[in-house]
Amino acid sequence: MRNLLITTTLTILLASCNQSFEKEIEQIKSETEIQIVKIELETLINEIDSRDEKTRYKANKKYTGKILQITGRTNGMSSEGYLRLQVNPGQNVVKCYGLTDEYMFSVNENDNVQITGEFELVNIESIFLRHGVMNNCKGMKVK
Repeated sequence: MRNLLITTTLTILLASCNQSFEKEIEQIKSETEIQIVKIELETLINEIDSRDEKTRYKANKKYTGKILQITGRTNGMSSEGYLRLQVNPGQNVVKCYGLTDEYMFSVNENDNVQITGEFELVNIESIFLRHGVMNNCKGMKVK
């Protein structure tokens, strides 16, 4: 009888610990899941390059510090080692840093790409110097 009581008590304790442990694991998973914001390059550029100050500041708040997955067209590779994404000549660009050399040399101007990285808006006040920056980028070509 005593063994049955001990076994039952241990079973109940283990079951409650297991449920608690599973809840903790689920909470940790949800806290550490990375939220990726998918956006077309043209949409992003229109928001960060807007003449309307409120639109630019909303875009800054909405995207800066987030992981973005941008789909768009390249405007070539810079001599400083980043990939430029640009919709139209004369518009501001998104500079993509951290891509592998292998990827950089496989991409040509006007290729359609999908780049994922952490976004920040630089020089938000400047008309000519304002641009987006993506850090720790991963990329792939798209058709």
